[in-house]
Amino acid sequence: MIELSRNIICKKEKKYFEERGDYREILAKTLTSLYKKIFNPEEKCVNRIIDLIERLRHKRILDVGAGECDICVQMSKRFKIERYVRSDLSLKRLNKVRGKNIVNLVFDGLKHPIRSDTFDIVFSKCVMHHIDNKTKEAREHNRREFLLEQLRMVKKGGKLLCIDICNPTKNGIRGLLWHIIKYRWILGEEKHNFLETADAVTMLNDIGIKNIQQDEVETYKGKYFIVWGEK
Repeated sequence: MIELSRNIICKKEKKYFEERGDYREILAKTLTSLYKKIFNPEEKCVNRIIDLIERLRHKRILDVGAGECDICVQMSKRFKIERYVRSDLSLKRLNKVRGKNIVNLVFDGLKHPIRSDTFDIVFSKCVMHHIDNKTKEAREHNRREFLLEQLRMVKKGGKLLCIDICNPTKNGIRGLLWHIIKYRWILGEEKHNFLETADAVTMLNDIGIKNIQQDEVETYKGKYFIVWGEK
């Protein structure tokens, strides 16, 4: 039997995000600004997500692993949001984003304190590669459990979206340098096992998602995949 280690991972990463020094954040933001100027100033991935959610015309949204990303604020400028819940391990990161109809929820572990069949859309951006383990079997199991928990909170007919950066080691020199310099050297993250688009499609199919669609978006830091389907 595979032992779930999601709680251990969460506690470890929660400490990492809460205690990470400000100087690391400043260096990381400086690198981000430099990368945007050199490669592509437009947030194509974020815009593609907003376009997709706007087209789906759903109003109750859960953003899993939201961190300090302000995509919810950008969405609210484009269309009306009835309720937007942002969940993350780090209160420090969540508190950097606030707004009307936006709720910040700190969670530590696999289970959210949210009723089943609550949201029209549940999505995670750049979270899957943080759910990692030493063995491939355990890693795939834990990622599947993570997706199943998201699916539990989606209403019947609602949408589940999985978004992440494609494997930077296969993503060209731009993505590789971004990962090594920013996340490994500056922010001090451990090496991760990334997914490809086909991997995400397979996982959503395995948990019973219907009408799966996929997209790939080139950004200033490499290629992202956006995979989504219906409960």
